[in-house]
Amino acid sequence: MGALFILVGSLGFTVGIFMLIILLIRRKPKKKWGLITGGAFALTVLGAAISPSVEETEKKETETVETAGEVAKTEEPTAEEKAKNEAEAKAKAEEEKKAKEAEKAEESKKKLAKEKEYYINEIKSKVDTQMQMYDDAWSSVWQPTFEGVGNGTVDVYTAYDNMKTVEQRYKTLQSSIPAISDEGLSKENQKLFSEFKSKMRNASMWRAEAAIKAQKMFDKGDFSPSSLDKMKGDVEYADSEMLSAIISLTTLEATLEVERE
Repeated sequence: MGALFILVGSLGFTVGIFMLIILLIRRKPKKKWGLITGGAFALTVLGAAISPSVEETEKKETETVETAGEVAKTEEPTAEEKAKNEAEAKAKAEEEKKAKEAEKAEESKKKLAKEKEYYINEIKSKVDTQMQMYDDAWSSVWQPTFEGVGNGTVDVYTAYDNMKTVEQRYKTLQSSIPAISDEGLSKENQKLFSEFKSKMRNASMWRAEAAIKAQKMFDKGDFSPSSLDKMKGDVEYADSEMLSAIISLTTLEATLEVERE
């Protein structure tokens, strides 16, 4: 804008000089030429009056640049402010992480409580019944039979029938154990319970096999060391499988926080 005013002033001055020369040559100037000349000088004066100097223009431009620099400098955070902001952001992220972890832990706790309730109401009593049947067939039939044969209070006919009873009981367990449902447990706990059922089923199978060998032994009167050794091997297999079953069941109940008296 200042350059425009300078241009206007210069143009007015030039026109004024030109018209003055014409007036001097013609000596008798007309009125209109005087008006033109006066207007040109007036325009010159006006341009000079309102046009800013070069120094003022440069000064204003310099002040504008300096002001912009100061604003930019003011807006840029200091190293201390940056560190503070980073610390606050980190603390906020840590709080959010802890909140999510707490929420997740609460959800897991509720899920575990639900699984525990399902196990106690739908599984535990069935498992206890199966294990009681497993022990009873041994303690109330197998052991008394062999003790009676040993001291002469049980004859081979009774012993044979008793071994058939033992065989049937363990075969019944073989088919009933897998039927216990575990749909209310998580996949991890279903795996533990499946291991228990598989191992207990194997234990029942081996005891049934031992009972079959005992029947043949009483039927044929073959009490040879080799026959007894084969029967004993089946019993040991059964004990090993049952031990593994108990470990899986104990692990499951510990996970579900099930307490036994």
